[in-house]
Order: sequence, then structure tokens, then C-alpha cells
Amino acid sequence: MKKLDAQKVKIQKGHWTINRNNDKIIFESSSDNEIVYNNGNDSKINSNYGENDFLVIYDDKYYYQFRHFIFNRRHYHDYHFQFSEISGEFKLNVKINGADGMELNRNMNLISNSEEMKTNVPTKKAGTVYNMKELETK
Repeated sequence: MKKLDAQKVKIQKGHWTINRNNDKIIFESSSDNEIVYNNGNDSKINSNYGENDFLVIYDDKYYYQFRHFIFNRRHYHDYHFQFSEISGEFKLNVKINGADGMELNRNMNLISNSEEMKTNVPTKKAGTVYNMKELETK
């Protein structure tokens, strides 16, 4: 396992509908997003009651977008992101500690394939049930 360079990481917080045609749209509508981490510089993540969508980018080549749902406006969370490369695949590990905590361990997607992806799965296999990480496949 190879740890990756934190200088190549960018994390944005925004709001992206899961009813999009494909993932390419999340890169076209990023001007209003809050940048919470960029090239080693981080800022406090202000998580809000309800949907908190994150777009994680590595080296401007790989991405993963997920939703963290917060059930009470008084809940506070600590966010931990870890990146690695295993057998040529780029991995994302997220651990969110707090009342509405969650974990995910996923392969990152190629940005160049985002037009063929819908909420982190190939568009042709995308179902309708969203588990906050991806659409479950048909």
C-alpha cells in the first residue's frame, strides 16, 4: 500500500442532486462549492443539518462524491480522509466521528470517465436506491 501526496488532494462541500444524468455535471457546477481542503491547506468543515455533499478529488484525475446526512443541527463531527494506492487502484477511506458518524472505503473514479458514471457507479448499472455513497446497482 502506497500513501498518496496530500498536496494533490482537493475536497469540496456543496450540493449535488443524485438525480443527475451523469457525474460530469458535478465538475461543471463547482463554482459555488466551499473548498474545505486544497493542496495541503484545510479549513473547518461546517456541516449542516440535513444533506452535506462532498466531492473528493485526487491529482485532478480521480474523484469520489458522497453525502453525509446529519439528523440534528446540534451534532458536530470530526472528518478524517485517507488516500492510498493499492495495485494501481486509488482508494479513499473516510471516517466521520460524531452522532451521525459514518465510514466508507471505496475505489475512486476516473474523472475522465465521469460522463459514463452516475453517483459513483456506471450509468448503465445505476439503480434508484441511494445509500449515501452511491446508487445501488440494478
